[in-house]
Amino acid sequence: MAVIIVTIAAGFLHRYKQKNPGAFLIFASGQQGGVYVELAKEFKTIIEDHLPNVSVQLQSSAGSVENVFLIDSGTAQLALVQNDIRGSAQLRTVAPLHRDYLHILVRKNSGISSFRALDGRTFTTGLNGSGSLPVVEALTRYFSFSDQTVIQKMSVTDGISALREGKTDALMLVLGFRAPAIMDLIADADSEIEFLKIPAIEVEALKGFILSYPICETIELPPFSYQSEPPQPVTTLAIQTLLVADKDVPDEIIKPITEVLFAHRSELIHQHPAAAQMSESFDQSLISFPMHPGAKQYFSRDEPGFIMRYAEAMAFILSLMLATYGLITATRKWISQKQKDRIDDYYILVEQYLSKLENTRDPGEEEIEEIARSLKEIRHAAYSLLAREKLIPDASFRIFQHLLEQCEQRLREFRS
Repeated sequence: MAVIIVTIAAGFLHRYKQKNPGAFLIFASGQQGGVYVELAKEFKTIIEDHLPNVSVQLQSSAGSVENVFLIDSGTAQLALVQNDIRGSAQLRTVAPLHRDYLHILVRKNSGISSFRALDGRTFTTGLNGSGSLPVVEALTRYFSFSDQTVIQKMSVTDGISALREGKTDALMLVLGFRAPAIMDLIADADSEIEFLKIPAIEVEALKGFILSYPICETIELPPFSYQSEPPQPVTTLAIQTLLVADKDVPDEIIKPITEVLFAHRSELIHQHPAAAQMSESFDQSLISFPMHPGAKQYFSRDEPGFIMRYAEAMAFILSLMLATYGLITATRKWISQKQKDRIDDYYILVEQYLSKLENTRDPGEEEIEEIARSLKEIRHAAYSLLAREKLIPDASFRIFQHLLEQCEQRLREFRS
């Protein structure tokens, strides 16, 4: 009895584990002062609150490029990355999240009034491994900045300090909307920092840049996004942020993670307005990395099944099959009727000869031989058609044979 109870309990435990798989996941986020770190904290809270068997450990990093490396090396299983970052075969998309914006900030007394004015100057961007550096380097190449231009690679906090202290002419960082570090910088009562207002001709030039760097878009940063800044809309670049996973993380883990994040999207929005851009409707062709099968299962949950998707095509095929069957049946019936008509013709001829023989008391020898030749020709013709399947051996054919035998029997009687 005890063995039975233990066996049943083990079975229930096994089924529970199948439905509630456990996992320990390292989540690579970003630098302090950016949106990634704060958003990753909220993701961790929601995942652990609603998936008790899943444990998440946050891992800070330089940013998107390093996050790709952390997943590729097996160090991390989840990460936030920009859609423009060069990935690897190990990366899979879980969900598109929000846009990251290129923040270009200068000191108000710098005299810098255009992007091209930064050529030959010193400006600061993100560290190696950040998502900011590839975008900024691509921009300087596109606008053909000279070798005198100095690009300082710093952390978010160090870069902001350098701008505040006048140690750099500008700061260019790709960060989420209302990034905490930028909010703090603008909130400084003594701040002399402003967003660079890109002139119209350079806005048009940015459209050309997008043709060579297609995973981004031009967008307007709304007025007063950061308290007093910018006082007017500022055109800049935006790039989609993705939640990605190692492709080896089981579908049974990724699907419920995707589900709880979207189910509790309102909680995320309350903490981080950028989460309002999360949507289940998106164009997968615009995502750099393939979808994780577990996430794909979640997003396709409401799609019609095979029969519903192809009902119209299946109905057409069924109609075509029925029409074909009807045509074949009609053709067979026509052929059968033609075969019957042929045997009926022979049947009538033989019946005529039989009637003649029965109504004649003493036919001459020539007449008997002529009837015999005719019957022989009829027999040969009928059996030839039967061999070529142009006659069917049905009841009519058997009657024909019987009449033929009667005629031949009658002829034998006359000859004897």
